[in-house]
Amino acid sequence: MKEFVVGDAVAVLKNYDFGAPTVSVEPHGNGHINRTYLLVTNRPHLYILQGLNTTVFKDIPGLMDNVIAVTSFLGERVDDPRRALQLVPTLEGEQYLCADGEYWRM
Repeated sequence: MKEFVVGDAVAVLKNYDFGAPTVSVEPHGNGHINRTYLLVTNRPHLYILQGLNTTVFKDIPGLMDNVIAVTSFLGERVDDPRRALQLVPTLEGEQYLCADGEYWRM
């Protein structure tokens, strides 16, 4: 698995619009599959950015199709959107990002 490099995460953020400046980005948790970062803005929202492990997950588009289906299904069934995971789309409107052969989701 690729090491945590905060600079990688910061570079990926240019592909997203949060409507607020980024306050901090730092490694989050101690997962052993994906690289996970906590993003803090000056809004009361916290975001998780993950660099997906292509060694473990061979079919990232298939994996993300499943994640999109589950989050959409759950999101339609809650009265408060904070009660279900929501993917943050890229500036291009995609549910995940492929940049330089690496896959990211927010």
